[in-house]
Amino acid sequence: MHIEGLIPHRPPFRFVDEVLHVGADAGDFALHLGDVDARAPTGMLSPLLLLEALTQAAAAFRGQQRSGQEQSGYLVEIVDARFQGGLPVGHTAILSIRETHVLGTLVRFTGYASAGDVRLVAATFTVAAKE
Repeated sequence: MHIEGLIPHRPPFRFVDEVLHVGADAGDFALHLGDVDARAPTGMLSPLLLLEALTQAAAAFRGQQRSGQEQSGYLVEIVDARFQGGLPVGHTAILSIRETHVLGTLVRFTGYASAGDVRLVAATFTVAAKE
């Protein structure tokens, strides 16, 4: 499934480039930064934008779970976020998310963005999914 069919975000504000794996309650996605990338004009994608990437990965996960239907929603809460660093251009981040709780349209996820063995961002957040 192409990312374009799962989330409404479009370049340069889309921070999920590829679906790697989607299971029953978790998924892995990739963010590939080119050597020159409009998403990282300073040469580094900030940790805050990696947090946005995790929320987009959560939407892509929900879309994949719903037979490829595009998903959108709103970030309503960040319970915990830990920032270790940004992603340099020319590198790939793996965005790993897990759906932990669902209450109506409110969905809580935990996730992390990593590059190689380095965990760049970890967060627990809640989104209000549009049905």
